[in-house]
Amino acid sequence: MKILIAPDSFKGTLSSQEVALTLKQALLESNPELEIETLPLADGGEHSLDCIFSLPAIVRQTCVVHGPYGKPVEAAYAISKKTAILELAQSSGLMLEPDTRDLMQANTYGFGELILDALNHGCQTFILLIGGSATNDGGAGMMAALGARYYRGEQLLEPIPSRLQSCERIDLTLLDPRLKHCRFILAADVNNPLLGEHGASFVFALQKGASPEELLLLEAWMTHWADLAESAAAVLCRDQQGAGAAGGVGFALLCFLHAEKRSGIEIMLELTHFKEKVQTADWVITGEGQTDAQTAFGKTPLGVAKAAKQFQKPVILVSGAILPQAEALREHGIDLFFSTVQHCCSVEEALLQARENLVRCGYNLGIWFKLSETFQACALTFQKYQKQAMTTLNPRLDPKEKLINSVMGLCGESGEVIDHVKKWLAQGHPLNKEALKEELGDVAWYLAEAASALDLSLEEIAQANLNKLKKRYPDGFSEQASQARSHPSKTSL
Repeated sequence: MKILIAPDSFKGTLSSQEVALTLKQALLESNPELEIETLPLADGGEHSLDCIFSLPAIVRQTCVVHGPYGKPVEAAYAISKKTAILELAQSSGLMLEPDTRDLMQANTYGFGELILDALNHGCQTFILLIGGSATNDGGAGMMAALGARYYRGEQLLEPIPSRLQSCERIDLTLLDPRLKHCRFILAADVNNPLLGEHGASFVFALQKGASPEELLLLEAWMTHWADLAESAAAVLCRDQQGAGAAGGVGFALLCFLHAEKRSGIEIMLELTHFKEKVQTADWVITGEGQTDAQTAFGKTPLGVAKAAKQFQKPVILVSGAILPQAEALREHGIDLFFSTVQHCCSVEEALLQARENLVRCGYNLGIWFKLSETFQACALTFQKYQKQAMTTLNPRLDPKEKLINSVMGLCGESGEVIDHVKKWLAQGHPLNKEALKEELGDVAWYLAEAASALDLSLEEIAQANLNKLKKRYPDGFSEQASQARSHPSKTSL
């Protein structure tokens, strides 16, 4: 049995690489016969590049750029031929300066510097992973690094929201001319517009450190920025899906660089060649830290399930917490849910025990796969049983022969179980299913159970098969049936 493990990270505890490796080790500990391939994933947010760097034909580049508050940071990005894969969190991420949270001062200038560096390396296609930003600048900093200039009268303004509140015009004449010949792909699962109650400021600013009192100030700044940008670019983008992504970076990409918006997880599945790998798998395991209503809006498990179902592959979701809303995911291709937390505890305890809980869950999954293989084998041998069941139409068969046939159909025509059943019946024991089950013992209990259940409806199964044959071979079946009645001991279908 081959398993493909394709999880997201368990946010705040384990990276997707750690989740995949931990599950693999735990599965193999309880079921060494499994063949397992790991494929760590992300949905386009922070740490997505970690899943890309290990892929073949990927070159890792680094450069020093300005962080969200102007301090120099070393940022990495990936190059494949003339395609650059950039992660905004590398240059303008929330975790770069976690103790500083001031959205009127933070900007995305460093992300623009990353784009320039990739341009200098000959890249013409840009896949931009824009999750995890620390900013709410509408992409003004990014565009400044690419050549945009902001003025109040003749005064050149610094590209941060607190200064740009007084901006009167945007000058795009100095934009890098190479941008016109490039393709930009905005990879994000955020569909929010730029403004309003569902926009960048009201939905995302609080988690980036803004106070409730600052939201109106941030919204006013963003509205002013949208007016200036749309006027300069002569396009209307503020209401487009994804404009509110990454504090408005999505808006700038759509407005100034005519970016194409795509789902982050879809991009990641393409880059990691998920569809090629899933075709050879028997089962797919995906996972995340918490599964709730948000998972259905483009998170990694949803993307994995949808892609797996294109090839009719069963999908298991492993998660630290599975909320009731997660049941809706069954409609999108997730078949089974396994929670790693197995007892009541606080969130803090669950986070501290994340790896331990994941190991326990993986170990149990390995046993579960072992059992599923056993029952799958029973299902396959049942096909053989169907053929033997046809002989029960012969009225000359006594109940003991019928019982032996039913067990033979489940475990083959030879073996210790069959020999034991034959010997047991030959000793004159009564034809009692419960006694047979007890005689076989715990090791073969499932065979006895199946034999018992099937034997009760043996003739019905046989008759159903005959009816199918009659429909399939309406001309030739009568002769075959006639021969069977004349030579019942030779009946074989």
